[in-house]
Amino acid sequence: MEKKNGPVRALQTLFMALLYGQILFAILAFALVKTGIMEPIEDINTEKVYEVFFLSMAIISALLGFALSKKKTEQAKEIVALKEKFAMYRSACITKYAMIEAAALFCIIFYLLSTKWSFLVAALTLIFLFMSQNPIRQRIKTELLVDDTDVDEMNKSE
Repeated sequence: MEKKNGPVRALQTLFMALLYGQILFAILAFALVKTGIMEPIEDINTEKVYEVFFLSMAIISALLGFALSKKKTEQAKEIVALKEKFAMYRSACITKYAMIEAAALFCIIFYLLSTKWSFLVAALTLIFLFMSQNPIRQRIKTELLVDDTDVDEMNKSE
């Protein structure tokens, strides 16, 4: 059973704070565009090029986050000491969260600048992808190849 203030709970709290920030920013951006407060920046010649470029950068950022996270998680599996193993795993999770969140925020900002729905759809997709990465007990057990007693021990270590 997780302590109320253990490191697993701290990682879950960080995850939720990042998630709520993305959701609130997307809602605010949608409201600003819908009410007409934000007008699109007009540059007809390069509009499609920017759209493809910025959406590609967002996708690359998210994929890079997953790749870096997977590499760090694989390294964490090799560590024997639970405290260091979880520290490496936490680092992997934060890297993944940062890269996915950066991609989502990137799309939201360009939605504000261009008012193009493709950016908002991409941002919402990335937010849903982010939601699927919640650091629940089962995910930690699966990704680190540990059991419940190890997770309890990790949670008591800090």
